Amino acid sequence: VAPWPSQRGDNSSLAEATSNYQNNQKDIAFDSLYNASTISAQDKYYWLSEVYLLENQPDSVLKYIRFVDDTSKRDRLFFLEALAYYQKDDISSLKDHLKNSPSNMHDFYQERLFILSSNID
Repeated sequence: VAPWPSQRGDNSSLAEATSNYQNNQKDIAFDSLYNASTISAQDKYYWLSEVYLLENQPDSVLKYIRFVDDTSKRDRLFFLEALAYYQKDDISSLKDHLKNSPSNMHDFYQERLFILSSNID
């Protein structure tokens, strides 16, 4: 299941990319995101990170996630970065990253990071 927020009747670039991705037109979906003019650069990079994670392209996740500075998505961004290191099988970077997890991270992400960390020890 894609993490996209699709809404009927929405003509935004994100909705267009969502529809294309869900219809397995991935190249068109990526082009829609890259060229989107109706969403902020922050949102564009965030959604590119999400999709690249789904596509098992961790280097691209790590490339785009660094451009996102959204405190409301802090825990999700931290988790995406951890998953990217895991996909890359970069255990050293993953362990270093996990050491820096925020102490007040939402329980949902804390639990998943715990499971992830137990798979690398």
